[in-house]
Amino acid sequence: NPGKMRDFKPEASSDTTPANPTPLGHIKKVHDGPGSTRFRLKPSYQPPFENLDPTERFLPYLTWKQVDALPRDRTLLVLPTAAIEQHGHHLPLATDTLINNLLLGHALQKLPKDLPVFALAPVHYGKSNEHVGYPGTLSLHRDTFIAVLRDLGSSIKAAGFQKLVFFNSHGGNHPGLDYSNLSIRKEMMEAVQKLVECKRIVHRHSAS
Repeated sequence: NPGKMRDFKPEASSDTTPANPTPLGHIKKVHDGPGSTRFRLKPSYQPPFENLDPTERFLPYLTWKQVDALPRDRTLLVLPTAAIEQHGHHLPLATDTLINNLLLGHALQKLPKDLPVFALAPVHYGKSNEHVGYPGTLSLHRDTFIAVLRDLGSSIKAAGFQKLVFFNSHGGNHPGLDYSNLSIRKEMMEAVQKLVECKRIVHRHSAS
């Protein structure tokens, strides 16, 4: 909300960068009052997008032999979807992806250690045609976005996994996710679910 962020003052830049920076260390939750939550990011932060905390829940960090050892009937894979688009004068283009990583990381930290739930590398680019024209915004056509999700679902199915969740943090992706959710479930997998938009989860959490 641009109105709520008018008091934002960029932090002084530093010549030193943390050895292994993660989104958890560069996004701060700010409470403006009952039922109101926003995020503040360091504008100079250059995040490693594929870095998720806890790292042991990040599937790309495993070897193929470790993935092969996962129980196919119980393992749940989470596919984050976001966007690279303008977020005003005060937030980076990767805001949706960073928020996604933050919330997903916190959720995974709360799971029992023996529960086989793993995050996949995020789909950073989404349907952001409403922001095309702002320098830095990179948008996918709806059909391209759907095709990417279907191809990833096909790869997951080929590996023998049956449970997939889309974890989305960009509103423009909803129509493509709704279609992909139904088609992938019907043609490829037993269980495919779409988790509601991350921002709605934040609002419910802050109001409770």
